[in-house]
Amino acid sequence: MGARSIQFPGALLLMVFLASPALAMTVDPNPLPVDARFDGGTVLVRGSTDPDSQVFVVVTGGHIKEKFNRKGRVGPVWANIGTLEVSGVPRLCLIASSGAGSTGLDRRLVDKYLLDLEAVSRQAILDPPGSDTESFRREYIKLKESQQVFADLPGTVHIATKDGQGEFSVAIPWPVKGGPDTYTIDVVQVKGGTFAHKETSTFAVKLVGFPRWVSYLAFERSRLYGVLSVASAIFVGLLMGLVFKKGGGH
Repeated sequence: MGARSIQFPGALLLMVFLASPALAMTVDPNPLPVDARFDGGTVLVRGSTDPDSQVFVVVTGGHIKEKFNRKGRVGPVWANIGTLEVSGVPRLCLIASSGAGSTGLDRRLVDKYLLDLEAVSRQAILDPPGSDTESFRREYIKLKESQQVFADLPGTVHIATKDGQGEFSVAIPWPVKGGPDTYTIDVVQVKGGTFAHKETSTFAVKLVGFPRWVSYLAFERSRLYGVLSVASAIFVGLLMGLVFKKGGGH
């Protein structure tokens, strides 16, 4: 017997389509320009969503490894007793959400999609591990928050209904230390306490103007950059010598 085709009613196809609403998003500006006067900025992320859902916008940068001095008691005093390497976490993580954020959600769901900073700390790999691992994780997150490269921003994603369709928007404060790179933006939709949908996009931060020229010289024309650096240092030295010589004559 030949293969038989199956036709689905149009109403059924419509129900299948509506079961997983798309979280179409736009990011503005993209790329974000960084010049010599850059002291932080704002990135606007918006798109469509189910009006009855909760929306998380998670911005992450590339993973890095960092080393820290490890403190310990040596007799009656505290001293450095070695180094501790931290890996497995993004170098930037900004988490914006509607409502109360991750409060009340299943921890497994929160950890899987990085819906709060505790989920980020759980990903941290400490080498070598020790009895102070959990306390160090907490202190590490606090350090990154103080540097403004980690942030948990509950209640900052706004959801509105227009013509029966849901729309979300959030203005994410971009830190000075969010340097030039390509970042990932995950928009996660949660409905009824369970995962509903996720959409991923990319976002770039790029140097412009004088910082871009300096970066180009340093990485693409390193020999010329070295010559200019030496010449600049000599010029500044001669200038300072003239200034002090003139001042000493009075």
